[in-house]
Amino acid sequence: MEERLTLTSKELKRLRALELVEAERMTVTEAARLLGISERQCWRMLARYREQGAAGLVHGNRRDAEKVNPASDSARVPAPPELAFDVRLAAG
Repeated sequence: MEERLTLTSKELKRLRALELVEAERMTVTEAARLLGISERQCWRMLARYREQGAAGLVHGNRRDAEKVNPASDSARVPAPPELAFDVRLAAG
């Protein structure tokens, strides 16, 4: 089954910059400057991108909310469209 991945605008900007680096149309130094991060952080992000693809660019705090805090369907709150997961309230 194909896993669906939703990127925030910040993550999408990172993806586009790293694609340019991979295509050798931009250097890591230029990408880091464009993204407002250190060159070292950009190298680490590039390594994650090469290993995991676009999924490696998703922030570590974004994970399936249901696995963290399962709740009944009646407690479901609509998530803003820029988020890739449902926000759930604790039952209680």
